[in-house]
Amino acid sequence: MGALRAVADGQRPRDLLLDAYLLRAMGIAGWAPALTECARCATPGPHRAFHIATGGSVCAHCSPAGSTTPPLGVVDLMSALYDGDWEAAEAAPQSARSHVSGLVAAHLQWHLERQLKTLPLVERFYQADRSVAERRAALIGQDIAGG
Repeated sequence: MGALRAVADGQRPRDLLLDAYLLRAMGIAGWAPALTECARCATPGPHRAFHIATGGSVCAHCSPAGSTTPPLGVVDLMSALYDGDWEAAEAAPQSARSHVSGLVAAHLQWHLERQLKTLPLVERFYQADRSVAERRAALIGQDIAGG
């Protein structure tokens, strides 16, 4: 209920709310990605590599072929979302948010063993909504500058 209330009230960015919700739901299901230790050997992190099938972050020794190396801050943002650290999450750049959304979706779909057809729809809606907000802000800026 808290996530739905936050979406309705516009308290938090919707992309972060969705990713936090999905991460926490995966945690409840026992599918949470390893974010603070190696998913294979449990060596404390942070670790640079991330491998979906292995279960999340992996150390350099355990990193299998096909591991991705997300940009700095991406795994930290995932941890912040999972832990509910909204101050850190909202301070993250949009590029990190996009990477997080991709990793969260891939991790969830790997565990479900199927694609979630609604995720691209949510992304399109979010992009359209952001475009409208940017155009509105540009128009307001023009009105202020013009007069």
